[in-house]
Amino acid sequence: MVMRYRIKRIQVRWRRFRRSFDKKIAPSSATQPSPYQEKGIRLWRYALKDKESRLGISTQGVRQVERGNILLLHQLGEGNSDSVLTIIDVREEGNNIYEMHMQARQSSAICHMFDEEMDKRMSIVETAKRAKIETDLDELVREQDARLREQKTK
Repeated sequence: MVMRYRIKRIQVRWRRFRRSFDKKIAPSSATQPSPYQEKGIRLWRYALKDKESRLGISTQGVRQVERGNILLLHQLGEGNSDSVLTIIDVREEGNNIYEMHMQARQSSAICHMFDEEMDKRMSIVETAKRAKIETDLDELVREQDARLREQKTK
């Protein structure tokens, strides 16, 4: 009796293991983005490529891109829940707000694109800042050299 119980228990575990493995290998069709989600992702990508757009991120992980009359917000979901991509379109004709629920796969792609662009822009700013600091220090060194020379000649 005890032996049968152990065998059945092993069979149940094995079945659960196989089913969980199959789900990971063959994703369901639900992971495919809808046409609206694809357009939202494309709009996000265009806004990131535009060098005139402004990027921002909050401490809660809300990423935002502002480009012209469009504001895009990407808010991560709690745990395994869907994240939300909000598109706010402000025009003279009227204001529109669109919300799209994104699945984890699309959400991670959006976050990755944003993070890469933010890193690129930050490295450009840091390089410019270093160059500015270097030229300021060179100017200070020249001024101090000139002062020292004046003091020696007096």
